[in-house]
Amino acid sequence: MRTSEPARARGGPSGRTLLAWALSVAVLIAATLALFLRAPREVPEGPMRLLLPMNAQEREAWTFEGGRGSSVETRDGLLVLRAAPEDPHVAFHRALVLSEAARGVRLEGEVRFTGRAGAERHAAARIHLWAFDAAGRRLPDQRIDLWQARGDRDWRIVRADLPLPPGAASVRLVLRLQATAGDLQVRRLSASALVPDPRYASARLGLGLGWFLALLAGGVLLWRAAERRGLAAFALVASALGLAAILAPPEAFALLLGGLAPALGRASSTPFLPHALLAASLAILAGRALAIVRLWPAAAVALLLAVAGEVLQLFSDQRQPALDDALANAAGGIFGLWVARTLERLEPARPEPEPPPVELRDLPLVPWPERDGGASRGP
Repeated sequence: MRTSEPARARGGPSGRTLLAWALSVAVLIAATLALFLRAPREVPEGPMRLLLPMNAQEREAWTFEGGRGSSVETRDGLLVLRAAPEDPHVAFHRALVLSEAARGVRLEGEVRFTGRAGAERHAAARIHLWAFDAAGRRLPDQRIDLWQARGDRDWRIVRADLPLPPGAASVRLVLRLQATAGDLQVRRLSASALVPDPRYASARLGLGLGWFLALLAGGVLLWRAAERRGLAAFALVASALGLAAILAPPEAFALLLGGLAPALGRASSTPFLPHALLAASLAILAGRALAIVRLWPAAAVALLLAVAGEVLQLFSDQRQPALDDALANAAGGIFGLWVARTLERLEPARPEPEPPPVELRDLPLVPWPERDGGASRGP
């Protein structure tokens, strides 16, 4: 990146300042990935509630549905659900009491299956949830199970966090043999509601504030280093609009006026194209504003921002980052910087400003040299 004399006179950022900003963005990327991909968003609302073994009162909470030859029995804390080959359909289910804040259910237990599933794709021995809306209608099966088997399995300890679908008002735990003959055996089955973790919400808010400050600092650095302030302002506005575009939900584009929404929809169906074009456009604007003549330092920043643009999508509930989009961002950004550098080199060299003329009255006064031992001569 070249910095002209006027830019330095305005107090442009130093190399250490730019490096510190880049390191802060890298730290934010790592922290965001760790929070959204590794940290739990929900925590158990309380201790795990033991559902098996069951006492007589708990037995009343369960409902049995089965065909010919099917049965359910409990002995010594072990539940055995059996479906006969002539009618291999059976379900044993109960309601789970959840608070309004519940976002899912954590289930754990020990399971074994002996038997064989049918040829249908849906056939299996399963432990999963049924969710119902406020009117009591069952919501579509999400095919998210605590456990599933199509053939003989030995005892296994299983544990999973099952999310509730949107609109769920009530939920039932289901032990099921679906087009599957055999025995499903379960013991030490327990459950707990999952509620939002307040620490996750606080960390997300803190990271969002950190990203806002980092992006604001990046805009300030671009403005201070710019040799063309008009293009710098254009680049900053375009960057803000691009950030809003990658964070907005997909349906927001339907609100665009005229034929722009269909055009964006067609462009989005082409792999890499929208991300590459957006990154290239921003890179050309920023490169021309900064008057870059060295490509690789600016390309390193473009690569960092290409990853940051995808990682920021984790803050949007309806968007997910993708590696191919990050590659498209990087390719478009580097291409745009190359175009900006090429245009910069094709421009004629700007003449250095001539120094202002020096007037004699501006020269410093110098005493006349003395001679002959310091005695001055008269006329």
